[in-house]
Amino acid sequence: MVPANACPFTGNATPFVSNSRYSTMARLGATYVATGKIELNAFVSLEKDRLTQQNLDGSIEKGSAVNSRVQLGAKYAPTRNIDLLCSYRYEARSTESNLTSPYSGNIFLCSAELFL
Repeated sequence: MVPANACPFTGNATPFVSNSRYSTMARLGATYVATGKIELNAFVSLEKDRLTQQNLDGSIEKGSAVNSRVQLGAKYAPTRNIDLLCSYRYEARSTESNLTSPYSGNIFLCSAELFL
């Protein structure tokens, strides 16, 4: 067994980013049933995250990020047991902190559901 003080750590380590964060979120959505077979939906959301990181020297670094999302979708039910769905979603994150990275992206999704 090696004593604890025999091999002191001298390298670099990744700082710990706290999993506990505070968020403020606003979301607005709507669904429109055009016919018995066609349904349209949309939503927008805005979220502000407050981030905390404890560095190896014990100091605390704080930052924030703003996430925004917009989604448009449609559902078509050609029969009682089949649903066809398609949606488009845009997501973006902006930040001036080094605790997270900015990004933006487009997401397209289409799927089919079969009910037995």
